[in-house]
Amino acid sequence: MHSIEKKDKYLLIRVEGKVSFEILNQVILEVMSREDYHSTSSIWDLAGGFPAMRFAEFNTLTATIRSRLIKGAVGRKTAIVASTGFGVEMAQLWSRMAEPLLPFKIRAFMSFASAETWILSEDVVH
Repeated sequence: MHSIEKKDKYLLIRVEGKVSFEILNQVILEVMSREDYHSTSSIWDLAGGFPAMRFAEFNTLTATIRSRLIKGAVGRKTAIVASTGFGVEMAQLWSRMAEPLLPFKIRAFMSFASAETWILSEDVVH
């Protein structure tokens, strides 16, 4: 189950239960179909943890995002909140692979508060 909520300065995407590559890819497609996604930072709260994925699946997620980006969609940030150390490590691994190919910063966090602080900070983005 997932929800998408528009906050004042970001989109909050919550994915509950066991998160798989298939579920994450489906939610990414839904979120990216929203007009406000392309001009808004986002926090992905993955309560069930970032899924263990193969490198090919990491690449597929990145390719899915790249193929649906609107030209000029820059200056945004994506925070991923995972509930376990393993989940944060998987999210960090993906972010290191994907960030050079995407026009926004990606960071992984274990707490929602830390993710929100970073999203709301005024640091320079791509």
